[in-house]
Amino acid sequence: EGHYFLVIVDSYSKWPEIFKTPTITARTTIDLLFETFARYGLPETIVSDNGTQFTSSLFKEFCESLGIIHIRTAPYHPQSNGQAERFVDTLKRSLRKIMPGAGHDIGRSLQIFLSAYRATPNKSAPDGLSPAEVLMGRKHRTTLDLLKPPSEHRAALQRNQRQEEQFNKRHGARKREFGKGDSVHASTFVHGKLVWQTGTVIERVGNVMYNVWLEDKKRLIRSHTNQLRARGAQKSRPIRKKLSRRSSYLYTSCSRTCRSSR
Repeated sequence: EGHYFLVIVDSYSKWPEIFKTPTITARTTIDLLFETFARYGLPETIVSDNGTQFTSSLFKEFCESLGIIHIRTAPYHPQSNGQAERFVDTLKRSLRKIMPGAGHDIGRSLQIFLSAYRATPNKSAPDGLSPAEVLMGRKHRTTLDLLKPPSEHRAALQRNQRQEEQFNKRHGARKREFGKGDSVHASTFVHGKLVWQTGTVIERVGNVMYNVWLEDKKRLIRSHTNQLRARGAQKSRPIRKKLSRRSSYLYTSCSRTCRSSR
């Protein structure tokens, strides 16, 4: 229908918000985030993809004015924003099942999905509770409560775990860690082609992101763990390149995850 969707997921409670919008300009995105912040308060950190609305100077000023740290994912690697990507994957699969019964009304279908998702136990949430329980301290009553006995809670957690494992397998998720000073090969795109370049890990940013100094290009890049390969057991000499003050902020745990989708 020519609409875009701004997807926001709280990284702690897993509470989602979805906004349908005809445009995804920086101004529109900022207005929708303001609406969200008015309900739940300001986040400490926003993790987003590299859409133009998020890379604009206007969005940068918006985050700085509210004291929000903005982290963008590694280019050409949407899995870096895994939380939002998993949610979008679940959303698409669910809408295909919901829309026929909702008269193909996208607005109504979204609300049906959100109601169910917020009330469903989430393995990644604290104590495996539902987003509603974590955020509001109580369960949301839904029509499923008339059909599903309490004993189904554990079964729901197990289903969620299987779904997460299947998603990680399909999307190439791997457990791989690097330390400061490790020599690596980093995949980068040059003129639209994938190229492996030698580099050195400068620092770890969050759970799966690293700042890497490319030795040939003499520049710093950010890479997802899946974009890195160990080059050898030897560690390179320390790089004495001075990083910007903003780099130190990237260790702060995120509290909002944003993604735009069409």
